[in-house]
Amino acid sequence: MDLSMYCVTPRYTLREALDQITESKNRNVFVVEGGRVVGILSQGDAVRALCRGADLLQPIEGLYSPTFIYLRERDMAAARDLVKEKGVTLIPVIDEAFGLVDVITPADVISYLEEGGDE
Repeated sequence: MDLSMYCVTPRYTLREALDQITESKNRNVFVVEGGRVVGILSQGDAVRALCRGADLLQPIEGLYSPTFIYLRERDMAAARDLVKEKGVTLIPVIDEAFGLVDVITPADVISYLEEGGDE
């Protein structure tokens, strides 16, 4: 899996970040700097920024959330619970240094459930 499709840097413009969200077919992208996940930008964050007068060509620095939900390993039962309880749609799996090692998508959770993972 190419994890770069889920990532942007703080220097991306708001337009570039929204394009990346569209390309990844999810509602979020992870903000990565120096190999570490430093935050998450959602479509909602982008819309709120635009409503406050942000420019599509400005960097996303300061527009993304530095707090986000993550897992330390690809635990599909935990991912299912996050989707059900928190409405999370894209879950990063990060290592001790906050490096992105995997991503759990809604399609992954659906496959897990179809395979009997909810029993």
